[in-house]
Amino acid sequence: MSTNNDLKYEDQKQHQIFISYAHDDSNAANRLFNDLKEFEKEFKLKFWLDKDSLLPGQNWSEVIQNVIKESKYFILLLSKNAIEKNTYVQEELRMALERLKTINKLKFISYPYV
Repeated sequence: MSTNNDLKYEDQKQHQIFISYAHDDSNAANRLFNDLKEFEKEFKLKFWLDKDSLLPGQNWSEVIQNVIKESKYFILLLSKNAIEKNTYVQEELRMALERLKTINKLKFISYPYV
C-alpha cells in the first residue's frame, strides 16, 4: 500500500530533470540550475545537477546513471567543450539516448552554450 510519502516521491520523480554539462561549463550550468530552481514548487519539478545533488562518498557514476534512468527530462548544455573534449557529458548523453530508445519517455532539451 502506498503512503503519502511514496506518492510525493513518485510525483517528484516523474518530473525530475537532469542537467548535463562539460566540467569547463560549470559556471553556466550553475547559473541555469539556479535560475530554474525557482520554478520547482510551482511546476512540481526537481532539477538535478551533480554539484548540488551528489552527496560525499556516493559512487557518482552509479548515481548519475540511476538519475538519468529516473528523469523525465534531460537538459544538455551543448558547447564546444561538450563536443570537442572527452568529457563524461558524452557518456551521460549516451545513457540518455539509450533510455530514449528503450522506454521512449525521456524528453531532450538542448541548451546551446557558446
